[in-house]
Amino acid sequence: MAERHLVADGQTYHHIIDPETGYPHDNELASVTVISPESIDGEIETTRLFFNDGPIDGQYPFGAIFIYRDKSIQLVNIRPDDFKITNPDFYLKES
Repeated sequence: MAERHLVADGQTYHHIIDPETGYPHDNELASVTVISPESIDGEIETTRLFFNDGPIDGQYPFGAIFIYRDKSIQLVNIRPDDFKITNPDFYLKES
């Protein structure tokens, strides 16, 4: 997993800045990954979903993986059988 972040005075800041506050967007998400045919779609959707604080309601055309700070994982359009967790600290959220 690649992360762009800064640690300053013991506080971790990520690179997704909220234009309303000028600070990193603060929510319970640690990471969002979007699986899409075109990388630009993945880049746009990852940021949009991070600002949405998680999955969106209704039809979603791509696969997405949401990792939360509590180490829970939520899958969207990805079957749990097609996903493997290798770190025992993480777990799949109940659907």
